Amino acid sequence: YHQINTKYNALFYAQENLNEGIKKIEQTHVDNYQEILKLYKIGDLKSSQSFQSFFDQAIEKSTMAIQKHSMDINGEEKNKLIDQAYLTIGVAKFYKQDYLPAINTFNYLIRQSTDPEVQSLAVLWIGRCYLQMENQESLESTIEKINSDYTLTEIQKSIFFEIKSELEIMRQDFESAKIQLQSVIKTTRSKTIKTRAHYILG
Repeated sequence: YHQINTKYNALFYAQENLNEGIKKIEQTHVDNYQEILKLYKIGDLKSSQSFQSFFDQAIEKSTMAIQKHSMDINGEEKNKLIDQAYLTIGVAKFYKQDYLPAINTFNYLIRQSTDPEVQSLAVLWIGRCYLQMENQESLESTIEKINSDYTLTEIQKSIFFEIKSELEIMRQDFESAKIQLQSVIKTTRSKTIKTRAHYILG
């Protein structure tokens, strides 16, 4: 009962709002061709604020799903879709450019979830937060932690290569960035990321 209501009520609409907000940001993103392009279309703070209502609704509906349908029994969450609700909240905060609150949400998810795939996805999002904050030290620490503590799926490996390529560009280590970008091209399923990686590589 709780899983069905989580999936088809609050969480469904939360993800619809999240996806619509991301779509709007990507559509209005403007690249600066005087600089090396970013792999991700994040937009600037102004665009994030313009579409904030989509992300606020995603957070609100995901929070509602957690409050109404969480099945925490003896410290273990029995409703597996609750992980997705927290993930949606974290991603919505990321696109609002509220990076520290997003990191807090992802860290909570890592502590509470019993699903290794969810945990590894959450730590990758933490890496993306540090990347956007240009916090090189914390990003390097997160990458080391991923290497030592997490087993990534094939899709997650592609995201990991994307993050590492951006870090190497930030360091201006272009030889290392080239290797990471080639790995992105080989592994990503996103045509947009593949195209941007080819352009950056060129």
